[in-house]
This record gives sequence, C-alpha cells and structure tokens, in this order.
Amino acid sequence: MPKSRAGNITINYDQQGSGEPLVLIPYLAADCACYAFQVADYSKHFTCISVDLRGTGESDKPTGVYSTEMFADDVAALMQAIGIHQAHIYGLSLGAATGMWLAAKYPDRVKSLSLHSGWPKTDAYVQAVVQGWQVMAKAEQRAGDGHPGDLPVVLHA
Repeated sequence: MPKSRAGNITINYDQQGSGEPLVLIPYLAADCACYAFQVADYSKHFTCISVDLRGTGESDKPTGVYSTEMFADDVAALMQAIGIHQAHIYGLSLGAATGMWLAAKYPDRVKSLSLHSGWPKTDAYVQAVVQGWQVMAKAEQRAGDGHPGDLPVVLHA
C-alpha cells in the first residue's frame, strides 16, 4: 500500500478504483482495511482512498494527544499530497467526527459528506468511557504486561 508524507507525518492509505475520489475515514482504532468490503463495490464507481489515521495501521504513531481536528488536518494534507483537490468524504464514528472537522476547516476540499454514527462534541458519557480506557492503558504500561493491540494506540496517553 502506498504511503505519503502529509504535513509532519507519513500516512498509509489504500487506493482502488476509478472515478471521482471518495475518501474513507475509519472508526476508532481501525485501519484502512475496515472498508475492504465496501471498497469492492464503491471502487466500481469511485477512486476509493481508504486512510490509516495517525496512530493506526501503518501510519506514523507520534506521541502526544490526538484530536478529530488533527485527524482532519492530516486527511486534508494527505489529499493535497496525493493531488486530490476535492473528494466525497465518508466517515464512520471517529471518521464521521473527523469528516465534520474536515468540512468545517476545508470546505473547498469536500464535495459531499456521508457521515454515520458521528458526534459534534464529546459528551460526559463518552469522555468517561475514553478516560477509563486511558486508565487501563496506563495500568498496562506500569505493570509491563500489556500486549500491543489490547487497547487502541490512540488511547494511550
């Protein structure tokens, strides 16, 4: 799969098909393979670009805090790097939240949005769940018994 320098990181992505570009942004902790079944059909009509967001798959995993706004900046940088001025954007969950940021910050890059199970802001429940995952990740690191893949890389604080 190709990789491209996008901003200050290298992003892995998969590209299949021909037609107007369709950028597929994955859900939490998923990589570009999460859309394999959809791409089989979508690629008959679109050039599908499935992305590994920072911290997942084969993309860089820099330390620090990640945000949906940062993911949107990365996707916009990837689009620029691979010569896609404008695309249809598809996102599920984290990918949908990222798609909202992409449309808000880079409206000229977004031809259409298809967002599923997204959220405009983190409520108290989601914040508590993520904080619980972060506590578990820190406990794994301290105990030294954590296995890579137990918790998504994006949750390790």
